[in-house]
Formats: sequence, structure tokens, C-alpha cells
Amino acid sequence: MMDYDNAEFAVIGSMLIDETCIAPMLSKLRPDDFSGTYTREAFEIIARLAAEGKAIDGVIVASLAKDQKTMGDYLLQAYEIVVTSANAEEYANIVKRNAAIRRINSISDSLILAGNGVDFKASAAKCIDDLQAVIDDAADKEIIGAENWADSFKVEEEKIIADPDAAYCSTGLSDLDRLLGGGLFNGGLYVLGARPGMGKTTVALNIAEQIAKRGVPVLYISLEMNARQIMCKRIAAEQNIPYQKLVSGRLSWDEQIDMEEGLQALRKRPFHVNQRFGLTATDIAAMARRVRDCRLVIVDYFGLISVEGDGKGRYEDYTAISGRLKQMACQLNLPILCLAQLNRETEKRTNKKPTLADLRDTGAIEQDADGVMFLHREGYYQEQKPDTENMDVILAKNRHGETGTVSMWWQGAYGRITQFDYRRQDDMEPL
Repeated sequence: MMDYDNAEFAVIGSMLIDETCIAPMLSKLRPDDFSGTYTREAFEIIARLAAEGKAIDGVIVASLAKDQKTMGDYLLQAYEIVVTSANAEEYANIVKRNAAIRRINSISDSLILAGNGVDFKASAAKCIDDLQAVIDDAADKEIIGAENWADSFKVEEEKIIADPDAAYCSTGLSDLDRLLGGGLFNGGLYVLGARPGMGKTTVALNIAEQIAKRGVPVLYISLEMNARQIMCKRIAAEQNIPYQKLVSGRLSWDEQIDMEEGLQALRKRPFHVNQRFGLTATDIAAMARRVRDCRLVIVDYFGLISVEGDGKGRYEDYTAISGRLKQMACQLNLPILCLAQLNRETEKRTNKKPTLADLRDTGAIEQDADGVMFLHREGYYQEQKPDTENMDVILAKNRHGETGTVSMWWQGAYGRITQFDYRRQDDMEPL
């Protein structure tokens, strides 16, 4: 079998003796796939010349190298190894396979070192993420050619035509789904923003519950409430038991029976929740991969996601986290719904309905998001806050459908939202 150096020299040699090999090799390989300093540099020079539309041969490549004489000697060796470019594709496969082995070995070494560290779980999660990147790269997922692209699209489209739900995850709220274009689309990052206490968690939990009721796995990442508190909110909405009574344990005998009935129903639903806090975006991605057939990840909330590595400043850190969430949604091919707290500017305005400008303190999340939703309740700003009232869900940005507002009925004590039945709009009775 051809060794590292010979395979790499053979790729470079094939590109130099046959210009038709250049484009396929550039689409298949990256500079860091090469282990040799000179073969890597030669590949980079050829890529640059090709991008500039300039002539390419051994003399020109050597003249642009840092060490021209040594590069010239290496390129002569490449010419000697390669008699024909007919096997260029196989040479590239060997280089790609060897690069994957090196990366896997490096990840393995990192995992061994992490075993001696204080934060093994975080390090292990990053290793899992890095390993998935190696798998994706080895599967040639970076670039797709025209024919493969068309074939792949046809397969996916036929699957979606047969089952439209395969393209998105329905929220279970038909009015909101209609506005979204069907639901939360796979690969999409969606933001649900509001002031603290407006009802973000209530809405997110209701959406998660609607999905889990259909037997569809969902992962709810709560970074401010523990698993017991989340379960209390779920039972409250399910059984009409006030949340405060559940969380404090002050239940009547009948309410305890109702609680048990609620637990029996909830235990059958594929609703998953985290038990560890201080999570980074990489940690969340690793958890999502462990939930089989997961169709939606909800993160509550954006401002509590931990920064990976050394922080660079609030805006820069938020921008990096936002980009990582969007990348995660695309890699896992599922929607991510991320809750976000808005700044106080809304409270200073006469019209307190939030706008996209109220996200300006959260990095680039507005630009990264496929959809941005805001919550608004007039009663939130009253001294005596009503426990039940109309809630507006404002879809301010939507890449896959319209923007607009849908009205829901908010029941604070039970942590529940319901849609209005517009056939009975006169008495504003919810479904």
C-alpha cells in the first residue's frame, strides 16, 4: 500500500501533469489533509494559482514556495512517482483516509489527557463533536457535485412529498405553524424572545409537550430550572394544578391523585431534559446526538450558555455561540428553538411591543436565526398582573414563510397556552 508521502506526492504529481485533475482534487482535499510540509504547501500554491486563473506547472509552483530549491527537488520526486493521472482519485482517497486516521488519533490522545482533567465531561463532549466532524469530512460532505446533488434532492423531496412533516417539526399550535410555513424547519435556528416573566418558558414547554404527545422525541435544555421544577410545570399544565402548589408540595389529597395521573401520562412521552448545568453549545450538541430520533432541541436560555475557551467580550462571545447553534441545527438536521431575554428598552417606550432591535445585545443571533418570535402581554406592565389574558406571539422574522402575529390565551397559574377558537371570537373563548 502506498505510504503517506507517496500518496501525497502522487496527488501533487497528478495535478501537475494533468490540469483536468486540479478541480477534482481541490474539491476533494484540503491543505490540512496533507501530512508533509512541502506537499501541503504545493497544494496551497496550486489552489491559489487555480483561483487566480493562472498557469500551473512544477517550475511556477516551486518559484512561489518559501524554500524554492527544496520544493523543486520534492516536485521532481512527484513527477517521478506519477506516470499517469488515471489513478488520481484513488491517490486522493488514500490521502483523505490517512488524514482521518491522524485526526482520530489526535482526538483519542485528547480524550486520554482529558481523563486526567477536572472537567472530563466537557472535554469528552468536544471530542465527540470533533469526531463527528471527521466522519462528515470522510464522507465527502463538504461539497456535493451537480449529479449527486440532484439525486440527493430527489430522494429527500420524495420523502417530504410522502410525509410533509419530514421537512419540519410542527409546534402543535396550528395558527403559529401556518405563519411559520408549516412548523420549525429542519436545520433552522429559531429565537423566542421576551422580557423576564413574560412567558417564554411556558410557551417553549407547551410546544415541547405538543411534540412529545405525538410520540416525537424532543430535548429540553434548561439552564435555569432543574428537572423537578420542569416536571412541576409540565404536570401543572397537564392536570390544572397550580404550579406554586406543586413546587412547594402543598397539595390536597385530590390534587395528589391528579398529580399521579399526570405523571402516568407524561412518563410515556419522549420528553428529555438535561441534569447538568454550565453547558456550552458543544455540550448541547453532544446531548442532542444521544437522544435517538430527536426532532427538536429547545434551549432555555441563550444568555446562560457557557462560553467555550477564553471569553473575548460579551458581544463577541454571543456571536460565537449564535453561530455554533446555527451550525448545530444544520449538522443535526433539526430545528433549534432558543429562548432569549430582551433588554429593558421595551419598558421605556410607549408602545412596548418588542422589535428586532431589542435583540441587539445578543450578538449576531438576529442574523443567524431563521425565525425570530417575540411574546407580548399588556397585563405584564400593569401593577396588578392578571393571571389569564391574551398573549401575542409576534413572528418578526421568518425565512420560510410570512411574518405576523397570532393570539394565544395565557394561563399563568397552570403554565399553559391555548389557541383561540375564532368561531367563538365574541366571547374570546380559547380552544
